[in-house]
Amino acid sequence: MRLGAIRSSFSATLSFSSAGSSFGNEASKSVSGLVTTAVGSFVAAAALKSSTVAAPAAAPAAGAVAGGFLKTVGSSFSNAVHGFLHTMASVVLFAVGAFAWLNDKVTSQGERTIYTARCEQGEWQGNLCTGRLAPSERYRFRALKAHREVLFWTIGDNGPSGRFTGCDVVDGRNWSCRPNDDASRTITHEMTHGHPLPDAGVPTVPFHEIPKWKWMMLQVGLPVRNRAIGPS
Repeated sequence: MRLGAIRSSFSATLSFSSAGSSFGNEASKSVSGLVTTAVGSFVAAAALKSSTVAAPAAAPAAGAVAGGFLKTVGSSFSNAVHGFLHTMASVVLFAVGAFAWLNDKVTSQGERTIYTARCEQGEWQGNLCTGRLAPSERYRFRALKAHREVLFWTIGDNGPSGRFTGCDVVDGRNWSCRPNDDASRTITHEMTHGHPLPDAGVPTVPFHEIPKWKWMMLQVGLPVRNRAIGPS
């Protein structure tokens, strides 16, 4: 399941890069065409001015020189502009794709993963950790709209998955289920805009949610700000 999500993310990023390539091609053609026209007009004017001063026999030679110069400059500039715009478009669209993936906008259909943190050498004060943040559990939910069910499990835990039934499902980021005995094994029985809603009246696992990118930075030991998205 995790591999499928990574493949989906990779496919989405390739689509972004392909779109960037098309954009670069069209933009470079337009720009190089305008510049070639401008250079051509300039060279032609210079050649015409020169031919009015020189002998009539020199006019063909001046025209040939102007044509060769125009062809060389136009080709070189077109290649340079094409390469620059193609590279910039690819970089920008790849960055957009990476940003979406790091913020968990690119996921398998109907799934949502909640990344959490624990507070070490300190305590939670609302959503602020007075000590040091450390990566904690990842909770994954899969909404099955046709069956009005939501499956859930903790990534890395070999135990069986849980199930909510009788759910009102809009999509993988928006659903609400009646709590049952399985609720005590996860963090919520309701999701809104991709974020779990705590319910003080239902015993669930306490948690402090953090963004995916922050969880990944903590995982490799990079320092981040000691704040979660919201209190448990």
